[in-house]
Amino acid sequence: MKFPPIDLKCGKHFCRALASARPTVHTVENRFWVNHARGLRSGVAELARVEEGLPAATRSNVLLVCDTDIIFRNADTLRDLAYTLEASGAAFCGELRHGLYAYPEAQASFFALRRDAYQRPDVAPFVHHGAPAYWTQRSLWKAGLPVADFPSNHGGYILHRGRSGVAATREYRRHDAYATARNHQPHFMGINDGEAIWAAVEARHAEMLIPENEGALIELLSSRLLSQRDL
Repeated sequence: MKFPPIDLKCGKHFCRALASARPTVHTVENRFWVNHARGLRSGVAELARVEEGLPAATRSNVLLVCDTDIIFRNADTLRDLAYTLEASGAAFCGELRHGLYAYPEAQASFFALRRDAYQRPDVAPFVHHGAPAYWTQRSLWKAGLPVADFPSNHGGYILHRGRSGVAATREYRRHDAYATARNHQPHFMGINDGEAIWAAVEARHAEMLIPENEGALIELLSSRLLSQRDL
């Protein structure tokens, strides 16, 4: 299937076009409350709506949280993440950081969470904060549920550029609390040569990022999403 070029005035048009190309992709658009936590909660609510009426055994039980400024460096990232989650019997799986909070915490940019664990009444929802998933994770620790460490960035699976949301907020929503954050420069999660790795990936896909080639990009992403169905 060939897709015509898209007049990409903002990201929502691209997401809508991808959803049209791949029926298993659903978009959620928040016009007013656009903080990180609202986006995460809206995604979970949309999943519940899509799977309403399906037998319990066929419903998804893994929630994958992934920021927009993430690149995948390893084709086996999702496979290995799913294996780690399953093999450990963990309720939560991510790259744990120590010393920032009372409990080890994985940044909300990339992690996997069991849906049945998230829906427990004693587990806190995602909240509007610089670390929107910390209280959720703290609830899992307090409940004694198993947590698995997965070296997503430092294991070469992904690379998180970082601070992209803050930078965008400073430009487009200057009255939002995120816009007041002093640090809006990318951090690449402290990965050595992270900036160079990111630049090399961008250069490798530069042709696909040209607006006139957006149709081809959607075709590529659609085929990649289809190939992930058997993971």
